[in-house]
Amino acid sequence: MTTSWGEFSSGALSEIISTGASLVYIIGGETAIPGAESKLKKQGISVVQISGADRMETSLKVAERFGAARAVAVYGYDLTAMDDALTLASAETLPVVFYGSADAGFGNSLARMGIGRLELIESPALDTIVSDSIYSAGITTSEITRDTKNTVEAMLDLVRSRIDEAGVLVRSIKDAETLAAAGLIVDAKINMQSAESSFKAGKYADAFKSAVSAEESASYAIAVYSGRAQGRITEAVEAADLGIAQKGVAVVKEDLRAVGAPYGVGIPVPILIDFSTYLVDIEGYNKSVEIGTGLGFDYDTVGKYTRAVGQTVMVELYEQDSESSAIEWAKLTKFYETESKDWMNTTFMGYPASKKSITVPVSDNMNQEVFLRVAVGRLGIFTKFTQSVRKSDIDTLLLHPLVAQAMVEGVTGEVIKEIEANQ
Repeated sequence: MTTSWGEFSSGALSEIISTGASLVYIIGGETAIPGAESKLKKQGISVVQISGADRMETSLKVAERFGAARAVAVYGYDLTAMDDALTLASAETLPVVFYGSADAGFGNSLARMGIGRLELIESPALDTIVSDSIYSAGITTSEITRDTKNTVEAMLDLVRSRIDEAGVLVRSIKDAETLAAAGLIVDAKINMQSAESSFKAGKYADAFKSAVSAEESASYAIAVYSGRAQGRITEAVEAADLGIAQKGVAVVKEDLRAVGAPYGVGIPVPILIDFSTYLVDIEGYNKSVEIGTGLGFDYDTVGKYTRAVGQTVMVELYEQDSESSAIEWAKLTKFYETESKDWMNTTFMGYPASKKSITVPVSDNMNQEVFLRVAVGRLGIFTKFTQSVRKSDIDTLLLHPLVAQAMVEGVTGEVIKEIEANQ
């Protein structure tokens, strides 16, 4: 049976006891399955614990313990290949051994324990250092090939889901645990960005390795939120606790924002509940808030900020299914299959954004419009400035486009600050 990493629940203990087993093998150390050995021994059950410094070493110790001349080999962090490895291993009663990156001793370790043949599942992370070690140890292989591009795409999809899963857990950043988890989510997003960039450039091995790093950080964040802070996660929590003690929560949140800002990665924000509370009063504007449907677009909440006659900044809030969906929304340049030109992808306050500024004469009016879309967590913020005046009023009313843009950014910034304050 399996249990979540960093946890040995009472349910797992009860399930083992119900089998009547007198001997239990624990695969993994105290960090992976804390308390398992002591709890089982208290029940009078004999225990053999098999563990190593990491999952690679643990898998080798398992293979050595039970003895085998053949094994299924797979990259230890290739989650997209695990099902294939387990299916093959189960069908032929073979152990699964993990190799790591640049593992020059992998082949010798296998040979030492008597493994002379491998069913080797290809991975984008399988480098020549590992493969050379296998061949130089005299081990024969049957390679199970996979389409590299499809493999990386599958890994990217898995990591996106993992990051979204971690993001859904965010409630607030108020203590060492939540700060550490938020930092891990930021790290996951930065690595994911690197993975997607490498994938687009056709550098599949680099994309895969960055995706693996992103998945690990996101999974660790989930573990923190689930109360499973073990091993290296404990170090992250301790560092966060020290930072809060020295600087305070507000400052360490700004530090975290600075880490993500160069990559367009904002700090995690909580699940959105009452959108209207984010549309705060802003000095110099008259505000009105509505909940409902806009013209042509379904919005969750809209607020109008009016400074002078004809000068309106409107903020529309849209909840997305996930953070990745919100980012795609922010980069949208098409409306009803029609390309809306002159959009520029950028960042705003460290969050993914796009903006557009136009001044177009229409009939007897001069229309000024500035648009800004920002993805904050699962929230899409669409802010726009519009002003329509008669030509005879241009000298006294029409704003310079940069002034209009500053109004849009000022209002958007206040809304984002309110969202973050709700953490």
